[in-house]
Amino acid sequence: PGGLAAVRDGPAGVIARGAAIDVAKGPGMVCTRVPRESGGGRRVQRTWQVAARYASIVALMDELAGAGIERLVLESTNVIRGPEA
Repeated sequence: PGGLAAVRDGPAGVIARGAAIDVAKGPGMVCTRVPRESGGGRRVQRTWQVAARYASIVALMDELAGAGIERLVLESTNVIRGPEA
């Protein structure tokens, strides 16, 4: 908690534990894919919503670190509507 994250560009190779966050103006959608605890080559995917509040983001980062997430991908969607909207 409270540590800095490294940001790297370039090929990732094989990522065993990954997460993605799709951020809009309000809450973000989080998705993780991690190996199944029992092994067997299958993965467990979990998707949930997180509030765009400081305390929620700090808790999310702690949860992702605890899950051993190796790479986090962030997508920010900005929808601009024209006068016809």
